Amino acid sequence: MSQSQNLFGKYRTNVAGRVMLKRIVRLLILLIFLLSLFGSAPIRVQATTVTFTGEELLGKPTDSSITINIVPDATIEYYYEYGTSQGGPYTMQTSNYTAAGGQPHEVVISGLNPNTRYYYRMIYDGDGDVDDGNYEVRDEHSFHTQRAQGSSFTFTITSDSHINILLGDSATWQQTLSNVADDNPDFNLDLGDTFAMDNVTTVSGAEQAYLLQRSSNYFGRISPSAAIYLAIGNHEQEEAWHLDDTGNPATSQTVMGANARKDAEIKFSWDKIAEKTITFYEKIL
Repeated sequence: MSQSQNLFGKYRTNVAGRVMLKRIVRLLILLIFLLSLFGSAPIRVQATTVTFTGEELLGKPTDSSITINIVPDATIEYYYEYGTSQGGPYTMQTSNYTAAGGQPHEVVISGLNPNTRYYYRMIYDGDGDVDDGNYEVRDEHSFHTQRAQGSSFTFTITSDSHINILLGDSATWQQTLSNVADDNPDFNLDLGDTFAMDNVTTVSGAEQAYLLQRSSNYFGRISPSAAIYLAIGNHEQEEAWHLDDTGNPATSQTVMGANARKDAEIKFSWDKIAEKTITFYEKIL
């Protein structure tokens, strides 16, 4: 190869390299310009998932509202989206709420239409910001607002599950609640001997007896789509003859049981059976 050919080859290589460099510089300038218009690329934030000691629990249903109670294991920010079409689109949404870990939190959804089935689901994030670009979506559930006078409705009755009490069987109770869920009732009446208060001696023990039934193993199987109303049985241990069992009424099963029930009414949105259920359905009945 002659010297002139060698020099020409080097020149051509240098020219091609400069052209490529100019193209790269132009692309970088274009990219910087576009980022200046739209802002920097968003950082994807990983959603923080949590478990729930208390699944969604419906309570206090009316012709235009529903109350939903939850007990998350860790603090979350959340909201509900809801509508009348199964699977969405969900045309309505609540405000954002913060629920503290291990504590009950209730949201009232109002402004609903009477005699209407609504589908809802929870959107939440355990990092404290449900609007940070990522979130968790819980399963869809449904409820029906008060039906029209004269229309039919479905309710179920359960009683004496005796979990952690004499003769109680977890598998039987779970199957019972699965059968209830299959009936898709408007509400369920539980007639007592549900919460194991026989050997409870502390407030925390009483709370755990109630929280156990809130889990997805038990009432959590039906509570997201059916309001639950409770009556007390003898194993809730509120009979007056227990007042002197310990020598101190304050630590008796009677007082412990009553306090636990009152605590449950606050925490779990359960209403007294005679006051709310009959009032809610008296026009239909």
